[in-house]
Amino acid sequence: MRHNRKRQTPFFRCNSSRLSRVYTRERIRDGYKNFQIGDIVRITDSTDGEDYFAQIIQLIVDEYSQGFAFVIWLVPKLGYNFKASDQFDLSNYTPFMEEERPIPLSACEFESHSLLTNWSPEHEVRNQLRNELKERIEANKREGIF
Repeated sequence: MRHNRKRQTPFFRCNSSRLSRVYTRERIRDGYKNFQIGDIVRITDSTDGEDYFAQIIQLIVDEYSQGFAFVIWLVPKLGYNFKASDQFDLSNYTPFMEEERPIPLSACEFESHSLLTNWSPEHEVRNQLRNELKERIEANKREGIF
């Protein structure tokens, strides 16, 4: 008589060659908070306790359904000092640089929806070229060339 034995496999397997899956999203719900690309978030630094502002440029979800955001940091314009009692105003900030690592959405606090388009380095270069061209045209008009 032949017995059919099931092949025993370990309950937990470790497969370091397996890649984790990450999905991009335009909107993510994290608990009671809704985030979407372009939103402004407040992130409190765990080392100094200071609040920093950033704009979400990409949202991702990992295979464990945890949400993360890639952000562009916003820095205050010269002469502006943010106080905790102040209402956030995007016109007082300028985009600075992109964060290289994703930030967990649990560390982000929704601040406002952005009415501005997402910032990109190309956008900044185009604005600078547009302003330089405008200045050249105005200078040529004053000299009577146009």
